[in-house]
Amino acid sequence: MKPESAVRLALGLALLCGCSQKTSESSVTTTQSDTAGVAARSQTEREIHDHLAATRAHIDSLRAETARVGSNVDAAVSSRLAQVEAERDTAEARLGRLQQATREEWGNLQSGVATMLDSLDVGVDSLRAQMHRHGH
Repeated sequence: MKPESAVRLALGLALLCGCSQKTSESSVTTTQSDTAGVAARSQTEREIHDHLAATRAHIDSLRAETARVGSNVDAAVSSRLAQVEAERDTAEARLGRLQQATREEWGNLQSGVATMLDSLDVGVDSLRAQMHRHGH
């Protein structure tokens, strides 16, 4: 083998080893990033689940309050309570979809669920205020 060929071969091998090392380092960084992303996703999903559980408890409390009042419940209050319960059920279904979503789908779905939770919170607060205005 000519000395020039040996040098080229050595340079080629050095470059390949360097690329391999960078690829390996990149894989480690990507794996760490993926792990952090999965942890953040799981945390967000737990927070949404906990938020929905608290919302369910608030709605159950409102339902019990209307049952206690019985036939004196305003029809608008009953209707609004049913609407809030339907919104809660939809949010819970969306959480299920969120938990099954691919990485590409997750961000948009999470944003939509967060918006639904905000709307649901407003609905529950509004219903509670409406019930108290009517003396329930």
